[in-house]
Amino acid sequence: MSFSTVREPHMDALKHTTGKPSLEWEGEESEGDWEDLIHSLSEIMGKTTSWRCRGEDLGWLRMSGAIRFEANNPTDLLREILPKTECSFKVFLTDNGFSINNFHHDSPTGEWLHLTPEDV
Repeated sequence: MSFSTVREPHMDALKHTTGKPSLEWEGEESEGDWEDLIHSLSEIMGKTTSWRCRGEDLGWLRMSGAIRFEANNPTDLLREILPKTECSFKVFLTDNGFSINNFHHDSPTGEWLHLTPEDV
């Protein structure tokens, strides 16, 4: 995962949602649970294929950055933004897209990934 350090002003309006997450992945679920998660994330993504992602508190260095990418399905989207390690995460719906609070060995207290469709 490579994030640029370019700040995108239009993404500053994206706020975390409070309350219960829409989806959760604990990393040790069964295959059926993964398929359910992918199906639900597909419904959240809709037909959007172009995405912007702004990351905060990334990894052990607590970096920030942003990327633009294409993802035709939830598996490609997660592969693009999550580190290549065992992760657990929570997905929160926002006014402009969704945010993922991701946890892994380099970020045990969590990092935030804010996603918006490219056309927003």
